[in-house]
Amino acid sequence: MSLIPGVVRRALKRGVRRWAARREGLRVWEFPQWSAALDDALQALPPLPNCPHDLYRALAEPRGAVRKLTFLACERDAPVAVVALRAAGDDWEPVTTWITPGLPFPHVAGGIRRVLHALPAPMTLAWWRCADEPPRSRRVVPAAPEPTYRLPCDADVEAVWRENGLLKNIRNTRRRCEQFRVAVDADGDAEWTIRHWGETWRVPAERLDDVLRVAGALRGLARYHSLVVYDGERRISGITNIEDGGDLVGQALWRDREYDRFSLGAFMFDRHVAWAVEHGFRGVDFGGSVPYKERWAPVGGRKYVVRVTPLEQLVGAVVRMPWHAARRPRGAGGSGTPDMAAPALDGERQD
Repeated sequence: MSLIPGVVRRALKRGVRRWAARREGLRVWEFPQWSAALDDALQALPPLPNCPHDLYRALAEPRGAVRKLTFLACERDAPVAVVALRAAGDDWEPVTTWITPGLPFPHVAGGIRRVLHALPAPMTLAWWRCADEPPRSRRVVPAAPEPTYRLPCDADVEAVWRENGLLKNIRNTRRRCEQFRVAVDADGDAEWTIRHWGETWRVPAERLDDVLRVAGALRGLARYHSLVVYDGERRISGITNIEDGGDLVGQALWRDREYDRFSLGAFMFDRHVAWAVEHGFRGVDFGGSVPYKERWAPVGGRKYVVRVTPLEQLVGAVVRMPWHAARRPRGAGGSGTPDMAAPALDGERQD
């Protein structure tokens, strides 16, 4: 039980939140539900390239059991950012995290670090396919980068695969898979692929719904593509992609394990690249995280996970330290270093 009365804790929290925002020249409001004020603010901000404002609003609106919050940051009454977050355990993450490539939320140019410093929520955000390096400070800390693999469509792709020892296998796979049919952007194929991918990787239902929502919206703009392999009328493998900056960026991937003897994964990647080259894309971004991708393409970028610690969490740890020390039995070990982990926000509205 805390020795600091609840009313004092809440007052301290409100004061630290206001101070954190004012240090950045900002004011921050918290919205547990979407509001017309957020619609007005979005209209004053540049849209994310891969998440138009109407789609961003749809992702931000709470649905199901997963809690969502949206923060509005302003400078002299002018919107600077609209930051929609999804609960992720004891942390938060932007609703676009690992769903749409690029910047994590709409904001004015050059303002992202200020906004992250001003927000009261502990969060983890993805930084991938962004033009700039991730923001960093003592409270905004990127983890070590991971490489991502991109195949330029103007390269001699077979020369790349020959050098990496893949070409012979790919040619054999083409012969083994001659009986199969490949469909691009056929009705229902993207949803089929995403649902099977989600089931395989146990993607939470609410997050899977957001992926499907993005796929539907971007497909309506001709910027979401699916490639599915059929055995007769049976779907047996699929891949989906977001079109970003002239590249095809892979999202969901699934294959029927009953067909493993045909090397369906290699066949699908081969046809995927061939379609991208034929239709004038600049490159194919295979992503990262798994070693086999480095055989398909050279390193083409980096991705980061960025940890953001709010000022109130640091202040809270410092305030608690003497109380914890006072309660520690005489002679007890330990360095006395405060635990920097903190639970999610309790839902208090910002002043």
